[in-house]
Amino acid sequence: MLAWQSNWSYVDEAKTSPWSGNMTLPRELSLKKNADTTDGYLLTNTVVKEIANNEEANVINKAESNFTVSRSDEQVQYESKQYKISATFSWDEADKPKSVGFKLRVSDDQKYDMIVGYDLTTGLLYVQRLNTGEPNMGAPRDKMNATVNADGSITITVYVDETSIEAFANDGEKSITQNFFMRPENIGDQATTGVYVYSNDGTTKISDLTINPITSIWNSTGQLTEKFVDENGNTIASDKIQTGRVGQSYTSESATIPGYVFVKENTDHINSNQLYTTQNQTITYTYRASQASVVTKDTTLAAGPSAAWNAADNLVGATDADG
Repeated sequence: MLAWQSNWSYVDEAKTSPWSGNMTLPRELSLKKNADTTDGYLLTNTVVKEIANNEEANVINKAESNFTVSRSDEQVQYESKQYKISATFSWDEADKPKSVGFKLRVSDDQKYDMIVGYDLTTGLLYVQRLNTGEPNMGAPRDKMNATVNADGSITITVYVDETSIEAFANDGEKSITQNFFMRPENIGDQATTGVYVYSNDGTTKISDLTINPITSIWNSTGQLTEKFVDENGNTIASDKIQTGRVGQSYTSESATIPGYVFVKENTDHINSNQLYTTQNQTITYTYRASQASVVTKDTTLAAGPSAAWNAADNLVGATDADG
């Protein structure tokens, strides 16, 4: 499923250059069993798995992925305009916050941002663009929301881009898409790359925080390295390097190496669909030394008028490559 990220009511106010308008990331619709719904199923939507081909490795180390925020904003040590961010927010009823979430694309002076959060009082996931420098565009668009039944915790995943936010709650249970334009003529010449998590009153536990930078598909290339080693991990032939555009397919196969027999391949570090991705991939081919041998006599004597000789007479024995 694809959708247009705009609206005819304000499309004339959203002109950009060198392009105008954009589509959402492709989505996959699924039905999941859910006892709380009328018919026992919940319609979910998630970004198609192929988008992961453009995701770089998570930049948040394990020690920084779990922490507590109390009645404040906590800056995350990362700055960018294009990335995927995800975390689980949980709380205790004894010190329950009013709302929790992310402040994204925060400006250097902290006056401008996009907020993706969850209101515990109303039970609404929301995206707010009041502080983007053009809050009146297509007004009233102050806050878009969707009901989410969070029982003590909620997982929020957001795809952040130059002019759009795509937010998902609890693995696609609900989603909100919103575009915005932090124009220099409105906010000044400053960066809008800050990332924060927040707890509005109360105390919130942040778990499993991840950030994956996202690389543009335009002219982006990926690399596949094919390694050839013996059973001890020693290199027995030069690496083979292949490059291609992200999303394109590649082929690979073991090579014939004199004196060695192919044993196995390790494909743990490649894309399962054999597509180039923003993260470099490696296939390792393992070989063992060939044990093939032939033992022959130096000479064979044949005498007499009826004597005959053939090559097999000189063969003593032989072993195949496996010994």
